[in-house]
Amino acid sequence: MRTDLLLGVVVRARQLPGRPLPDALILAASLAADALPLATFDRDQGRYGIAILEP
Repeated sequence: MRTDLLLGVVVRARQLPGRPLPDALILAASLAADALPLATFDRDQGRYGIAILEP
């Protein structure tokens, strides 16, 4: 995984309420794999400004 990508989402997570670091790691993996929109039941994943798709 690219370090700059991981660092960027972790910094973004620190600015959000509750500091959702596990969500940030999921986002980084999705971005690295070019797997967007992200299919998830977690509607809060959209707080990172990515497209989500509810399965």
